[in-house]
Amino acid sequence: MTTRFLSLFVFIAGFTFLVLATSTASLATPAEMSADVNALFQGLQERHPNLFHAHPRSHWKKRIDSIKSRLDSLDPTEFLGELRGLVALAQDGHTGLRFYPGIQFHPIRIEAFHDGFFIIAADPEVAEFLAGRITAVGEFPVEDAFKKSSEFLSVDNEESQKHRFSRLLRTVGSQHQLGLTSNEKQETLKITKKDGSPGTLNLTDLAPSSLPFLGALGVLPENWLDACDLEGEEKPLWLRDNDKNYWFEYLEDSQTVYMQYNVVGDARRQPLSRFCSRMFKFIENEEAKRLIIDLRHNGGGNGYLNQSLIHGLIRNDRVNRPGGVFVITRGKTFSAAMMACNSLEKHTQALFVGEPTGAPPNHYGDAQRFSLPNNGATIFCSTVAWGWIPDPQDTRKWIAPDIAAPITFKDYRTGRDPALEAILSESTQKKRFPYMAPNTRWYRESQNGARR
Repeated sequence: MTTRFLSLFVFIAGFTFLVLATSTASLATPAEMSADVNALFQGLQERHPNLFHAHPRSHWKKRIDSIKSRLDSLDPTEFLGELRGLVALAQDGHTGLRFYPGIQFHPIRIEAFHDGFFIIAADPEVAEFLAGRITAVGEFPVEDAFKKSSEFLSVDNEESQKHRFSRLLRTVGSQHQLGLTSNEKQETLKITKKDGSPGTLNLTDLAPSSLPFLGALGVLPENWLDACDLEGEEKPLWLRDNDKNYWFEYLEDSQTVYMQYNVVGDARRQPLSRFCSRMFKFIENEEAKRLIIDLRHNGGGNGYLNQSLIHGLIRNDRVNRPGGVFVITRGKTFSAAMMACNSLEKHTQALFVGEPTGAPPNHYGDAQRFSLPNNGATIFCSTVAWGWIPDPQDTRKWIAPDIAAPITFKDYRTGRDPALEAILSESTQKKRFPYMAPNTRWYRESQNGARR
């Protein structure tokens, strides 16, 4: 969770997840690389509120000594991987290596679903692999590659790791950096194509781009192909207008207001406070029975702006009741969006639907950046421990859904939304949900598996 515009840009624009070296990185001497390692460690210690919460200082020192002992044998890409692995020891999704000169991307879009990693969008030159399921990365089965990525990814939990790994795979040089291929000039993905046949996508043969991750689902270059092809039919709500900060639509048949909340930040023409006032007035005028807040695409922003949503909901007895407000989350729900989840859980009768959040209720944020003196890498480091929002005794690694409704690739491809279906199902609408006091909500039965 962040409160600065800079952090909003970083985490929402997509740079939050990774920036890896490419073969075009400039060479550095062992002395310069050693200086960068020292600068990295010093910069983290000066800024982070609790750098050694996951690993003691002695563990960091041992890792640093290991890196320095191998500097003569590391190429620029491998060295950046070592730096990235060092930062990952913080086990903090806001603290990590972000920018590096010469970064480039493969012309594909990969997404993590409940049933695996799939190519959901691509440049026309790789159309045959669109909608394909990834089975191997370089020389490793995808499951092993994913496990190995935990050494290099700055994440808060396993749910956010899935989505950050999917973005890592489209970065030029990532396979060599993670040790997934012995040949830095040969990056491949083994894929089961949509017709069931096997294939190998040689990423090295594709023309790379300097275009970073393209934001929320559905925001793609004009000429790219999308696996969610409904042949002219309108996309489901969760795949519409993901480039807007927030919007709502009234589902008249079920007397439900659906709000998609993609960025915790004021839109240019309508600040969040004004938008929330309009939405809650609409709920009263239309006598709506429930409110759905969809946070599946929300990676953060200015957490203090959530107040207008929370206060407006607290005052609205029409929907702020058991069974009247639902929050849809996923592993991408992170940062200031996690702050929204915390406040919704603590101060309202919200029920959570979908998949676990990408951060724990107690986490670090408000990242500041600094640069390494020689290789040009930019590091972001948390400066605040946001432990007071839920409860100091809250040990969960995420907020788990009260109603589980994971998304599969087939759901994406066919335009189905299992979370919305679960909320509007007859069984959910008829079910009586008990009132829970604020100091007991994070101890409800649905959260038992989320505790560390």
